[in-house]
Amino acid sequence: METITYTAPKKQQRPPLSVQQLTVLQLLRQHGELNTAELQHKFVLSPGKVVSVLKAKGYPIVTRYQQLTPGTKPVAFHRLSDEGGTL
Repeated sequence: METITYTAPKKQQRPPLSVQQLTVLQLLRQHGELNTAELQHKFVLSPGKVVSVLKAKGYPIVTRYQQLTPGTKPVAFHRLSDEGGTL
């Protein structure tokens, strides 16, 4: 009889967050809601980068794209409450 061994897939290790990314998270914790334009101005991060950092840390985040003036795409981050926020 042939013996079959099963090896569980290894958990993928996330790369550690950079100082820049941690600062973004600290700002979000302090203020709860920040404009991506402010984050980009301070940290030169793309909106996608900010979102991916927050998702990696498990933040319950909703991104809203509002077209205020042609050519601009400000993004507001809204933290949903633990009691269950509304979208």
